[in-house]
Parts: sequence; structure tokens; C-alpha cells
Amino acid sequence: MNDDYIEYQNKVIYMVTSTDVTYEATKEGCRNYLNSTGPWATFKEYLSWNDSYKIIEINEQVWELSECSCQYWEKNYICKHVIGISFKLSKFDTFPALDLNIEQNSKRGRRKIASSALQRNSTESGRLQNANTISLK
Repeated sequence: MNDDYIEYQNKVIYMVTSTDVTYEATKEGCRNYLNSTGPWATFKEYLSWNDSYKIIEINEQVWELSECSCQYWEKNYICKHVIGISFKLSKFDTFPALDLNIEQNSKRGRRKIASSALQRNSTESGRLQNANTISLK
């Protein structure tokens, strides 16, 4: 990661390619990505172009305030790209012990149809029967 950054709009940014593409990130490719407004024929083409690179802006003072263009960062304000680049730049001494569900594998077996919160307890059924009875006098 020595000098593998791009200066863009007075900011130092790092870029990585998505796992969906087969090419590596080069400085020329990254500059073309940042400066292009390309003629996309469909929205699907635009989405594939937009997801081809991830833009990471590292905060020099506090690495936790760094930003990334991936969808996971947009929801959680932390992602594997920020952690990886910060680690390569030696922004922290020990690897952070964060509780992240980044690319978690699915659990074995069939998924539950209803959780226990949605199931009726046996004591409630008696109260519901009493509530449903109407006496006409």
C-alpha cells in the first residue's frame, strides 16, 4: 500500500475493486472511474459500473470516522474495506475487536417458520376464550 492512493478533489482516497469484476484496480482505471459520466444504456449497466470500485476515504486522525462507498458502510458506518485499509496503513496497533456480521455464513438447517414471540402461550388461550364470550341479559 505504499503510495497506492489517488488525490481527488483535495482528498486522499483509496480504491479497491469489487469481487464481481475480474480486473485489478490501477491508478488509470480509478481515475477513469472517478472522471467518467459514461453513456449507460440501462440502469443495470449503471449499477454494475457503480459497484465495480469501492472508494475509501481514510480519516487521518480517527480511523473509525473513515468513509467507504459500499452498501454495508452506508448502513453501519463501518465495513471491511475501511478496517483493511486502516490496518495496512497501521492506524491501530492491535486489530479491533468489533462485533461485525460481515459476510456471515448462513446457519445449517431449515429456517424457523415462526419465532417464539409469535406463538401463543397455553395460559393466554383461557383468557381469550373468556374474553370472546358475550352474555346477553
